[in-house]
Amino acid sequence: MIMLRFVALAVFLPLSTSFASVSIGQKKTPDAVVEQAGKPTVILDTLKSPRATMETFLHAMNDIKRDKPERIDDAVTTLDLSSVNPIVREERGSDLAWMLLEVMDRTKVIKTESIPGRTQGKPYLFKTYQNGSVRISRMEDGRWLFDSETIKSLPQILDELSDKKRIIGTAADQSFLPWHIRIRQWLPESFKEISFLLENWQWIGIFIIIIVGVVADKIIALILYRVVFDAGAVTLPIRSSKRYLTRFFVRWASW
Repeated sequence: MIMLRFVALAVFLPLSTSFASVSIGQKKTPDAVVEQAGKPTVILDTLKSPRATMETFLHAMNDIKRDKPERIDDAVTTLDLSSVNPIVREERGSDLAWMLLEVMDRTKVIKTESIPGRTQGKPYLFKTYQNGSVRISRMEDGRWLFDSETIKSLPQILDELSDKKRIIGTAADQSFLPWHIRIRQWLPESFKEISFLLENWQWIGIFIIIIVGVVADKIIALILYRVVFDAGAVTLPIRSSKRYLTRFFVRWASW
């Protein structure tokens, strides 16, 4: 089935590629950490303090709204994604960055000059909510990141604030959110639980896409059958024509 083949490739190829890179033991050095042979690790200015990390995140996300989508990579460098499965880390990191911005926009106006610029010390607490806290903590390598506890709590914190009016920006800013995050805000809690890697509603979405692909495959095959054979260009018995089409598409799909 042609459409199903393409759907399967689109869904599983990125996952298999990510898994392969992890399984062979390749460790990528974070962009904000520069390792020099024989010298101590150098932390770039973008993550050297709570203030620098907050400024890096906010500037990157604002640039995305100014039609610079590639800046999402800079925003993701401010997140500690060590608790996220490597298979979905890249995609999940982007979603979490948008969730974090949405949480901040619904919490308070951020004055970065009031955020500590120190390079040592205890975590900087942005805000405590019923479902968790948002804070920036110092990592072992010296980077200051939105820590793993913050990352784990973000979906629940966003759910908590979903009915709260936006403090920063306008309702038009909602349009910058990825469509699946907007859909998620309207779903019941049972759909948001993570059973395996993804939330339940995401698995349902994948299943629906596969079903639609199967149906589309059947429709396309039927249309091609009628166009090729009903036009009189080729006249074969029904059974022979179906076998001919099957062999044709199997060969084409295997190229």
